[in-house]
Amino acid sequence: MRRPRLSTAGGPDLRSPARLLLWLAGQQARTITAACLFGIAWMLAQAGLPVLVGRQVDDLFATSGATTRTALIGCGPLTGLALALHACGALRNRFSESSARTANSRVMLLVARHSAQGRRHAAQDNGTGMAGVAVGDIAPIGDFLRIAARAAGALVAFAAVSFLLLATTPLLGALILLVTPALVLGIRPVMRPLSRGQQALRTTVDDLSISAVDAVHGLRVLRGTGGEDHFLSRYRRHSQRARTIAVRLSRTETIVDSANVLLPGLFGLLTLGIAARLALDGAMSPGTLLTLAGLTAFLVVPLQTAAEFYDKAAKALVAADRLIAILALATGGGGTRDLPLATVSEPELHHPAHGITVPRGSLVVLSVHDAALAPRLADELAGYHPSGTQLRGIPLDRLDPAYLHRTVVLTTPLSGLFAGTLRDMLDPHAHHDDQDITEALAAVSATDLLRTLPDGLASWVGGRGHTLSGGQRQRLLVARSLIADPEVLILLDPTQAVDAHTEMRMAQGLAAHRRGRTTVVVTDSPAFATFADITRTVTGIPATTGASGAAGGSGRAGETPA
Repeated sequence: MRRPRLSTAGGPDLRSPARLLLWLAGQQARTITAACLFGIAWMLAQAGLPVLVGRQVDDLFATSGATTRTALIGCGPLTGLALALHACGALRNRFSESSARTANSRVMLLVARHSAQGRRHAAQDNGTGMAGVAVGDIAPIGDFLRIAARAAGALVAFAAVSFLLLATTPLLGALILLVTPALVLGIRPVMRPLSRGQQALRTTVDDLSISAVDAVHGLRVLRGTGGEDHFLSRYRRHSQRARTIAVRLSRTETIVDSANVLLPGLFGLLTLGIAARLALDGAMSPGTLLTLAGLTAFLVVPLQTAAEFYDKAAKALVAADRLIAILALATGGGGTRDLPLATVSEPELHHPAHGITVPRGSLVVLSVHDAALAPRLADELAGYHPSGTQLRGIPLDRLDPAYLHRTVVLTTPLSGLFAGTLRDMLDPHAHHDDQDITEALAAVSATDLLRTLPDGLASWVGGRGHTLSGGQRQRLLVARSLIADPEVLILLDPTQAVDAHTEMRMAQGLAAHRRGRTTVVVTDSPAFATFADITRTVTGIPATTGASGAAGGSGRAGETPA
């Protein structure tokens, strides 16, 4: 399998799920074409076996004095066709598997590149997380491309068999040409509710998973506040709703699977009955009867392949639609990217909609009491949502994403911690010594954590910091940001998981550690106001901006220089 690469000529086609699937197929057109060609040859070889058997039987009956040697010689073409069948099947499987795995890898690369260029996790925007895509939506897309070769072979083989029967036995040929398409098209009305049910189930299960993960992260808080029973009852309701949807969906899938077996079987019995009647009337030779019996049994394969293709296509469209929901998220850095970095060497933030101006080297506290507005405002200031925010007079969406997110760093309570030693977790690029790390831990009042770990900075910490309390995890997130020492640091609710005394020490330590560096704290806590250069109260109503750029309006409820 070749290493997948993303095309540099243009991004994926996100206009519809079908167009996205076609784009993925087009990225590996040669592999899929080879798989389809071998799939066609594989299906035709299967259809050719009963034809050769029937002709061999007729030849044996027509030849007087036929011997075992004659029969064995006649089996030569059968042996050759059987070998070709297995060879084509192996190559079809090889290319089909390659196309499926390459598509899976390409989807993972798309999501990873999208995240690396500054898009936030979709779980924070529309409830569909990137982890959900990686785990649940990659496989259906690969399965769809995997079955494409079999579907192409089934279509060509069906046409070949139908016209062969039409030429030899017009009655059976006409029956197959009329009934088989009706059976295939009859599946479509069932596939639409099946697709809707699969979409509803995926969404419900994703919401349930996100809720469970949030509960695990806040388990200590739930126990401390006595909220375990409330969460358990809510989780049970969502779980039962998912189970109800799954049971309803399984009923539809059972009907489809039963029809895939029953209808082709009944059709095969009807065809064989007609062929047997023609043979008894003398209108058909024994070899032709064997050929028809084999071809009738073979036609079950294209019918079942068509039903499976519809099922895989429905699941792939659902997965592609969810993938589009993430890949279509707005991002900063989508415009001109050739600005000289020297023009933004001394950053200063300005949010025109809310009239927020962050002077260089200051500590600005934005007091936001709206739980929905706070993360949105932080995302806009960091360039993760379009808002017209400017860095030294240059709109964020005109800056190179790599430079922007190296210069402006946003840390939220939902930021991730990777598994590894504490030192590697806080300084993943190993650019700082232990003293720098210790000073950052002291600034966020986390030296007690360092003392409790058996090996200090060399102690192992599990992924997402699951071995830590909520307050310890949040302090490590902030400490990692301090060690990175960006030119502009934006902190969203950096003390929401700590007690009041720790919160005050963190506010004092952050102010001292970031003195002379631009820092913005978006919070509803009053602890930072004492140490801030500027405090602002931001409401959900944007400020109006005049021609001079002075902010006013109810979006600027208050501004207090320290």
